[in-house]
Amino acid sequence: MRIQVANAFGWCVRASTLVGLIVHFAVTLLFVSPMNPLKMEYRFWANVTIGTFFPQNWSVAIRARLKTRPPERTATHIEER
Repeated sequence: MRIQVANAFGWCVRASTLVGLIVHFAVTLLFVSPMNPLKMEYRFWANVTIGTFFPQNWSVAIRARLKTRPPERTATHIEER
């Protein structure tokens, strides 16, 4: 009897973990996907779950990109090749 209960409990833990991972990856995919009708329908749930725990802020990346410029190509750079 104990073995059957432990076995059933183990399967319940495995099944709930698998379902949780599938839901997590589906919501993550929905959160990072471009705007589409499905995302518009479930945007609230994606923002509540992923947006709460992993907010995105691109201001640092934009500032870093604006401050850096590609190196200028001069005659000395061409001669070094």
